[in-house]
Amino acid sequence: MAEMPDIAGNIARVQERIAQAAAKAGRAGEDIKLMLAAKYQPAENLIAAMEAGVNYFGHNLIPQLVEAEAAISTYPHFTSVIGHIQSNKLSTAMDHAQRIDTVDSLKNLQRINRRQEARIAAGEADAPYPVLLQVNSAAAPTQFGCSPQELLELASRGSELP
Repeated sequence: MAEMPDIAGNIARVQERIAQAAAKAGRAGEDIKLMLAAKYQPAENLIAAMEAGVNYFGHNLIPQLVEAEAAISTYPHFTSVIGHIQSNKLSTAMDHAQRIDTVDSLKNLQRINRRQEARIAAGEADAPYPVLLQVNSAAAPTQFGCSPQELLELASRGSELP
């Protein structure tokens, strides 16, 4: 049987480094939120992280997002999608995550908007769905994100959606 990782100890060490960096930058450490990437992590590890004081999680695999949310739904937490999302998994992602952090096209913004309008009409939501725009600043062909030159236009067009 595999030994349980020292999740609480690891988190404490990272939080200490965050506090030191924040102090060096003249910021309050508690103003900085640590988000854990939950890829391939079993629910017991996520629960251990919450018990250690972290309640922000990022998922990039939608089936794992659904499974994890079922296991940790009774705990206070915030989950976002941090990986490229296929359009056929968008509704599922929106049903299980509180935000999508990797929107990189007007087409996806429009899909999210249409889906959220349907959720509002069905009484499942009452506000616009939060998103973050993803920028591929390195122009890496293996990474997703809009170009820096497209960012302002994408943000402007997205802000016009209801």
